[in-house]
Amino acid sequence: NENALGNAVKLYPNPTEGMVTIQLNDEAGKNILVEVYDITGRKVASQTAETTGGSQDMELNLTEFNGEQVFIIKMTVGDKTGTYKLLKVK
Repeated sequence: NENALGNAVKLYPNPTEGMVTIQLNDEAGKNILVEVYDITGRKVASQTAETTGGSQDMELNLTEFNGEQVFIIKMTVGDKTGTYKLLKVK
C-alpha cells in the first residue's frame, strides 16, 4: 500500500521555508524512519526515532537546501510506509 500511514502522519507547514514538523499518531514502540528524497530520487537526508504512543511531533530541518524545490518524504513506521510531497521555498 503506497500510503498505508494515511492520516496518521501530517507534515506542516507545506510549503515550508525549511523547518518542518512531522506529526505522527501511532502506538508506542515502533521504529520510525524518515527519508528525504529530492525530485531526481536521490536520498538527501534521513533520520530515525521511535514512536512514543499517541500524538508526537518530530522536527525535520531542510534549511541547508537552497532554492525552491520539491522533496519526497518517505515515512516508515513499523511495517507501514507513506510518501508525502513537500514544497520548499526560499
